[in-house]
Amino acid sequence: MAEIAGAVAKEYEAKPEDILRARSQWREARQVLIELSYQLNFQIKSLQKLGEELGGVGGDSIAHTHQRIQKKIKNDKKLSRRVNRIYQEIISQ
Repeated sequence: MAEIAGAVAKEYEAKPEDILRARSQWREARQVLIELSYQLNFQIKSLQKLGEELGGVGGDSIAHTHQRIQKKIKNDKKLSRRVNRIYQEIISQ
């Protein structure tokens, strides 16, 4: 989780601890963090466990955020490129 938060924070020029907070002012960065955590850890961890690691949110909240940001990614090419860039950085390490 720290690696994902670090990569997302770097992209958004934020601190990892700021986007890990449940009520973060970095809304899009937090959504991207949740999406990438979902993509990279879904087979390994339950949604409940991911939620705990992401500031104590529920598994339903993780699933809902995943659905919302997937729609945004489909409609926003800039966001799509940004998420892909972060994803590639994470998996290349």
